Amino acid sequence: MGSQEYVFSSSLDSAYLKEAYAGDCNYALDMFEIFTSIIDDELLEIKNTIQTKNQEDIGRALHRMKPTFTMVGLREVSDCIASLEDDVRKNKEVDYTSWHSKFESLMDLKLPLVHLEIRNIKEWLKN
Repeated sequence: MGSQEYVFSSSLDSAYLKEAYAGDCNYALDMFEIFTSIIDDELLEIKNTIQTKNQEDIGRALHRMKPTFTMVGLREVSDCIASLEDDVRKNKEVDYTSWHSKFESLMDLKLPLVHLEIRNIKEWLKN
């Protein structure tokens, strides 16, 4: 490890991650690995909840899930969820199918970044 501080990928919200984990890469690695172990269930819950079109359930599920993405520096995903949550809370007309399609595309782009960061942290911890 040496005296050098780990630098999170700029593809993630590295400023937030640096502050949140305060140099504790073992803790960061634990959180990233927890994220990868629960994300499939979280994504399925988003999909299933949106299919119900129950505004209250959707709002609650989205609110609960935002921190899941924040903890691994996926601010763009958290912001996407927050935007839909805000629309739901304000009873705006929402095209859930379109939103979910965009959300899945975003996840397809962002999830590999989390897996890459896990590999990078592990490699850094070895040195």
